[in-house]
Amino acid sequence: YGLFTGGLGMHYGTEKLGATFIPASAGNSLRQLEMFRDFGTSIICMTPSYAISLIELMHEKGFKKEDFNLKAGLFGAEPWTDEMRKQIEDGLGINAYDIYGLSEVMGPSVSAECQYKCGMHICEDHFIAEVIDPDTLEVLPAGQQGSLYLPV
Repeated sequence: YGLFTGGLGMHYGTEKLGATFIPASAGNSLRQLEMFRDFGTSIICMTPSYAISLIELMHEKGFKKEDFNLKAGLFGAEPWTDEMRKQIEDGLGINAYDIYGLSEVMGPSVSAECQYKCGMHICEDHFIAEVIDPDTLEVLPAGQQGSLYLPV
């Protein structure tokens, strides 16, 4: 993850779970594919556009998704479409999940999708989500529409 501070939260969280974290950052994409294969990587975390570039390189170099042990991927740091998700899931043979974070707050875990992939869930153990009136900035009662506010 290079100097990207969001990588630190993912790194230490992965270690806390007892898993091995391999920080690779973008670049030397062929080496990354070889690491995925050689280390039996099961979960990846990157931008969706980089995943798509890896899929293109896989085809160029003759790799097949069956050459890897990949199961799931966490993708964020840029917007992506349902078409991109399908391309990633089909190209890598994985479940692709959207994540959202702010390096200024706590890296990659402000919110994430669950297995149903129908919206983001805010990490309520760290954030209090409020819906406010965008004009008055007053907190609105439950069920009313407004702007999402995450006080820090």
